[in-house]
Amino acid sequence: MEKKLILDLSQMTLGGITIGHSLSLQNEKDNAFDNYELGYSLNMVNGLVDNIFICLTDGYSGYKKFAGTFQVSDSFIELSELSNAEYIKQLFGAPESEWNDGVELNIRFLIEKYQLEFSWDVQDNTHTLTYICVDLS
Repeated sequence: MEKKLILDLSQMTLGGITIGHSLSLQNEKDNAFDNYELGYSLNMVNGLVDNIFICLTDGYSGYKKFAGTFQVSDSFIELSELSNAEYIKQLFGAPESEWNDGVELNIRFLIEKYQLEFSWDVQDNTHTLTYICVDLS
């Protein structure tokens, strides 16, 4: 049985890999690990994981839709391209910043030392959650 990939939004980990911790890549010159098939990317700065990118819309920047699950505290939650901003705010509280330029709606939360960013494509009167990023703040 294949183990399911989990993005834990309380611990800021993806499959046990934590933002701010070291990660060895096959080629030490690499500064990112992209898994287009499973819909995520890990970005590195000085050998430390600096960013986790999760794609929620099939085909966005060449990624397939994230093939894992989401966890907050001890609960598994549903997140998909159909998740709206109000649902995200119910999960994480008041955002640190929010903007909508008619093309993209972006909300950001500061959780301890992390920045959690959600971005929607809002063109054509649709609201499609395209990605989630977790960064060190």
